[in-house]
Amino acid sequence: MKRALHLIVLLGILSFGNGNRAFGEEASIVSIATPRGSQQSFILIKPDHAIASVILFAGGSGNLQLNRVPPPQVGPYAFVAGNFLVRSRVKFVAHDFIVAVIDAPSDRPRGMSASFRLSKDHAIDIGAIADYLKRQVDVPVWLVGTSAGSWSAARGAIAAGRDGIAASSMASC
Repeated sequence: MKRALHLIVLLGILSFGNGNRAFGEEASIVSIATPRGSQQSFILIKPDHAIASVILFAGGSGNLQLNRVPPPQVGPYAFVAGNFLVRSRVKFVAHDFIVAVIDAPSDRPRGMSASFRLSKDHAIDIGAIADYLKRQVDVPVWLVGTSAGSWSAARGAIAAGRDGIAASSMASC
């Protein structure tokens, strides 16, 4: 309950943030190979002075289709997916969070099922993304999900078993 209240307060603060703040780096699509052999793509946006990293998990199938041809526009104000957490990524960056918005992995072209979101394979992919972010800047990594994405956030945090990674989840809005 305390974590849920903390997340609600954090998101409330973020909603009043200045969305016009300059970013240290443009949004880009990053694709990494995971230890289990899949490709994991995500939108990456880095502020000038990061205080933490957030990995955002959309609900539903989590299929953002970042690998489509031609690739989607991913600038801070482009790529408006239906999920409010994906749309809110600029708010996190405005408050000095490195943001990674996760797509379904390459071996899940139709998206992530509930059983995959709770699987060891998904936890391995999440760990690879967290490790990538930690190599960028050594700051805490937070996992944030909405709806079915909260299963991913919880699974990743449970599997992490190390300091510096925490999860929060939200109900659908």
